Amino acid sequence: MSLQSKITPEYLQSIQDISKNATEDYTRRVIDLVSFIDKIRAYKDAQLNLIDMNNQLFQSGQQLNYATNSNVF
Repeated sequence: MSLQSKITPEYLQSIQDISKNATEDYTRRVIDLVSFIDKIRAYKDAQLNLIDMNNQLFQSGQQLNYATNSNVF
């Protein structure tokens, strides 16, 4: 089973919720600056991991197309 197929809409929404909730909590002064930065860093890392995974998938498809001299992907 590929990693990309394991990414559900619920997972993507939970990543977005991290940023939204951190901003709301910091605005309402529920969390301090260090906690806010930690949550935003977790959001950034999750987003970068998704971008990296999609980039690797695209690059692999391009390499396969090049190696086979056909348009597989």
